[in-house]
Amino acid sequence: MFTDLAQKKHRVEERLEAVYRFEHWQSFWTQVFKDWDRSIGNANDLPL
Repeated sequence: MFTDLAQKKHRVEERLEAVYRFEHWQSFWTQVFKDWDRSIGNANDLPL
């Protein structure tokens, strides 16, 4: 997951003329929160 982020960052840095939009991050954040337990009453203790 973090490897994908590093690869995307590297590709953007190589092609500085490329526009990086929110859509590019959508799949990343989908994977981050895929197994997130939303049923927990106190989410303040969850590390981010």
